[in-house]
Amino acid sequence: MSKVIAHIDMNCFYASVEEKHNPELKGKPLAIAGEVKTRHGIIVTSNYEARNLGIKTTMRVGEARKLCPNIKKYFVPIWLNINRSQR
Repeated sequence: MSKVIAHIDMNCFYASVEEKHNPELKGKPLAIAGEVKTRHGIIVTSNYEARNLGIKTTMRVGEARKLCPNIKKYFVPIWLNINRSQR
């Protein structure tokens, strides 16, 4: 029996989910980040529009704001809150 190893890059997944829940975000720079209050103020992922402006995963939120002041930032994905509340 042979093994198959598949690598699926889902780096933009969380940003895509936010765009699905908020269609007005589609086509605009968007980043998902940890909460600054809990000292996790880094970009977790971003959509391709934000990446084209130089936004990168693990970049500090402050650095991202300097590169793109009008970036839309979501600190906790909406769907994640819904899932947690249903547990």
